[in-house]
Amino acid sequence: MEITEEKLDKLSKIAKIDIANNKKEIKKDLESISSWVKKINQFDTDKVEPLLNMSKETNNMREDDKIFEVLKHSEVLKNAPEHDSNYFRIFSYIEKENS
Repeated sequence: MEITEEKLDKLSKIAKIDIANNKKEIKKDLESISSWVKKINQFDTDKVEPLLNMSKETNNMREDDKIFEVLKHSEVLKNAPEHDSNYFRIFSYIEKENS
């Protein structure tokens, strides 16, 4: 596929990025990617099963119907550097507006 100025401008607009300073470099990279895609398209993949997972391993998840021991509220709060009767205390990350 030929990468034209119009295609670069459209891509820039869709991606909402300014590529004005790097158009030549981006055009070269996109043409390189396009040539790799052309090479890949030459392979016959009709009989190839789609890859659903990267490995044959399965996730070991707990069963939802099993009851397990839960930490008590007081035990959890013992490990907190600061807490009040029921909650962890942290400093505020949100700045208040001046009224």
